[in-house]
Amino acid sequence: NCQELDSKVPEFQTDVNFDIWYLQETKLVKDTQIHSKSHSFERTDINAPSQSGAAIAVKGTIHYESLDLSFIQHASVELMGIKIYIEDFPCLIINVCKVSQNKYLSLK
Repeated sequence: NCQELDSKVPEFQTDVNFDIWYLQETKLVKDTQIHSKSHSFERTDINAPSQSGAAIAVKGTIHYESLDLSFIQHASVELMGIKIYIEDFPCLIINVCKVSQNKYLSLK
């Protein structure tokens, strides 16, 4: 949980430069711009008071595609995903954040 991403972007510019970061509680709204020299950001922004936002930061040298996960909706989670390729094989990366007190999530 990063608790407001826009103030923490300099942490991505360090010598310890991870390829992919999973970020939750980004607290970003759609007009917030994030700039990083090393990473691209795929993100879901806050659209309602119950949301906290999520993001996946991907090193600029890694090609990725956004996933449309709109068919999976539940009031207790925020989720997003990307697809990368490792030696020509697709790898799906999903970021899921539980945001409410509901105990069960069904992906039927």
